[in-house]
Amino acid sequence: MGRGKCNTKESSSYVFRYLPRRGASRVKAFAGNVPVGFDLYFPCTNFYDFSQKCVRLYEDHHEISVANRLLVYSGLYLLCCEFSEIDEGRAADYNYALGCGFSQGVLRTVANCPMIMVATWENLEGLMAASFTAITLCKPSLSWTLISVAARLCQTLGYHRLSGANAAKDPDAARKVVMFWLVYIMDRNTSLRLGRAPILQEFDISTAPLDSSTQYSNFSPGLIQLFQYWTTVANVQGRISTQLYSPAGLGESPQERARLIDSLSLDLQEAWDRREKANDEIEQIFASLAPNSFTSRCIIGGDTIMYHSTMTSILHAMSTARQTRPAALDAARAYLRTSREISHGEQVKNNMYTWSGFCHWVTLHSPLTPFTVLFSHVINNYQSSEDDLHLLENFVGSLQSARHLSDGIDKFYQLTSAFFNIAQTYVQAKTMQTSSDTDRMDAMQPAISDFDNYLSNLGFAPPLAVMDSMDSTSAAEQDSSSAFLQDWCDANVSLYGLLEEDLMNFSNIDAMLGQTNGQL
Repeated sequence: MGRGKCNTKESSSYVFRYLPRRGASRVKAFAGNVPVGFDLYFPCTNFYDFSQKCVRLYEDHHEISVANRLLVYSGLYLLCCEFSEIDEGRAADYNYALGCGFSQGVLRTVANCPMIMVATWENLEGLMAASFTAITLCKPSLSWTLISVAARLCQTLGYHRLSGANAAKDPDAARKVVMFWLVYIMDRNTSLRLGRAPILQEFDISTAPLDSSTQYSNFSPGLIQLFQYWTTVANVQGRISTQLYSPAGLGESPQERARLIDSLSLDLQEAWDRREKANDEIEQIFASLAPNSFTSRCIIGGDTIMYHSTMTSILHAMSTARQTRPAALDAARAYLRTSREISHGEQVKNNMYTWSGFCHWVTLHSPLTPFTVLFSHVINNYQSSEDDLHLLENFVGSLQSARHLSDGIDKFYQLTSAFFNIAQTYVQAKTMQTSSDTDRMDAMQPAISDFDNYLSNLGFAPPLAVMDSMDSTSAAEQDSSSAFLQDWCDANVSLYGLLEEDLMNFSNIDAMLGQTNGQL
């Protein structure tokens, strides 16, 4: 399993122009020069074997299995994304156009997948590859479905119990261990994002965690460090789903919830501290690229965003119908600031494919929690919301430049833009309540009250009656706070559901808000 790096322009020309037409000798010559993205997202796939499957499909015109088609189309799509992000001009456009075709090939093949798949490495590999593609296409439910099947295959194959003598006897144990933890990571990521319980549970796992002190043949230490951080974050994300936002978790006492929140935030902080210490080693993965390349900064920035997003989800779980915890607001603001800083990078300005790649792999794969937490804070604190409203505006604006490159980014832009416009209009209208135009406000008051109730029903603003009537220690507030958090969690999940559907109605929201602006 070669683990070298590639000269991007030579690789893109070779893979996409010559691979389908030239013989296996050319493929073999290239197989020792593995693209960075392939190393990151398909670390368990031998690149030479992958290339041979491409040749069989495109050059020899052999019929290959559904699993291998998923792997070939997903792998070529990933390579197209990587090269379009780093190449310039027509080369970038060419690779992007090719990638669109390969992504459609993935979706067509998924449509023909059998409901029940035999537990083989080949099927597991294909499902994992397709799940990555589904994430970049803004289809989290499809990704979760594929990962759920992959998790069951892992259990059938026994990859969740690779330890002791069993692992020692298996020459491919390292590859199977890494594959299992990649499935685990994706299972936890997508489950939190969709408000579902993970398929793989801790009590059923005996496979040893990835450890940087252990030698994994063909896997660089930096890559293991990176996967180790992702695995730890995935563990925390799974506990957020089951311990904080599940019906059982929401029914816990405030004291128990506070204990869980402290434990989870401490575990996440310790994982992030280890990640930062290993940064130099992780950057060696990108040693063949230009210094401070976007690919390197994308991974580092993506891990930072993952940290802030997950921390926001943890800390907001202690919010009440009265307020959001200041620490959760700080984490949400840090998330949006980090995204803004990356979007303003020089390479992003020169090549929008680089920014679309970041949006696909990071922004669309993160929970909406930071955005909705800050949105809720603006709605509930309209008197002092100027800075946070500006932060929301910058985040939405950063998506606009790449929306024409991707349906997923376009939908995400429409959704966040609609909510920003709602927040802006709401703040303007509520601010007028303090103005001297009493007659106008008397006319507007019923509409504002209806809007307050609408936001409350969505879980983004507490009922005013609740805020005004309860003591901070009353049992009524505990019940109301649990209901508020449940509504807020359901609202986040519902918003992600919108991203997988037709958002044509959202395209008219600017006009609608323009008509109601100041007349709410």
